[in-house]
Amino acid sequence: VIRHSFGDLVIPAGFKCDFESVPKLIQLLPGMEKIGKGAVPGTIHDYLYATGIVSKPEADALYLEAMRQCRVGLLARWTKYLAVRLCGGPAWRGHRKTNV
Repeated sequence: VIRHSFGDLVIPAGFKCDFESVPKLIQLLPGMEKIGKGAVPGTIHDYLYATGIVSKPEADALYLEAMRQCRVGLLARWTKYLAVRLCGGPAWRGHRKTNV
């Protein structure tokens, strides 16, 4: 269970996600693997982007907090968070276009 101020979050069975969109070369670094401690936070982040139930900054902040609670290392956590904050706009906007 990830504790957060947005209330309960239930991700429906069958929700399609890529866990974390970490480039393959970066996945070779410790703590940066695609399926590891960040898989649950990545799934939550994908769901929040797909549904738009919170704003992008809120989704990104929740991703950071979920990674902290799942004990993703400090360097990996902040690297991934900064990546979605700085580069996640196209994915966010893409979901908004398809979910209008």
